[in-house]
Amino acid sequence: MKRMALPLALTFVIGLVFGAVGSHLLNAQQAPLKVTELLKSDIAGMEGKEVVLTEIAPSGASGKHYHPGHEINYILEGAAILEMEGKPGGGVS
Repeated sequence: MKRMALPLALTFVIGLVFGAVGSHLLNAQQAPLKVTELLKSDIAGMEGKEVVLTEIAPSGASGKHYHPGHEINYILEGAAILEMEGKPGGGVS
C-alpha cells in the first residue's frame, strides 16, 4: 500500500499542475481592441443612419458582437477574418 501512495500522489500533483496551466491557456483574455475613430457623420437622406470610419490596430480581435445595421469593411493593408453567426466558414480578405 505504501508503494502505491508515492506514485499516486505524484500523479495527482502532476495532474493538478497540467490542469492549472491548461486552464490558464484556454481561458486567456485577448488584449483589448484598440480602435481609432477617424470619422463619424450622418448619412444624407437616411434619417437615423450614420457612417463611422475606424482604424483597427494590427492583430486586433473584436470578439462576438452585434451591429444594428449594415457593416462594410475596407482593408487597406493586411488581412481580416469575418465570421458571421449562422453562415458557414469565415471570409478572408
